[in-house]
Amino acid sequence: MGKFSSLVFLIMFSLSCFSTEYQKVTYDKSHIKIVESGFKSFKLVFQNASDSEKNSLLFCLERFVDPYYSNSITYEKELYDWLVKMLNSKESVAVKENSLDLLTWDSNRRAIECEISKDGKLLCPKGAI
Repeated sequence: MGKFSSLVFLIMFSLSCFSTEYQKVTYDKSHIKIVESGFKSFKLVFQNASDSEKNSLLFCLERFVDPYYSNSITYEKELYDWLVKMLNSKESVAVKENSLDLLTWDSNRRAIECEISKDGKLLCPKGAI
């Protein structure tokens, strides 16, 4: 293999290692109503939703846990406990990553120190969440 061929191979290999597929996630008024309807209703809808809808619901939840938006929900503690359980479930990697992102808003947990591996496993220092 010549120098040029080696360089092309190296660049293509490097790009393939970093290629991650991202999807646009949005939410609308229907998602807001689901979140506002309470934890039991939220969980019921979530459990029967597609991954795309689950990610939209999780994105919508940020509106209620991020202090910037001045919104709140009455079930924040229940939500955080449930999100921790989801991290060890059979949900997709994207759903787990979005759940972990929400957990960073809980000041009682050190979720920022955690990550989800490519195969969906939770990687955390002991006691982080």
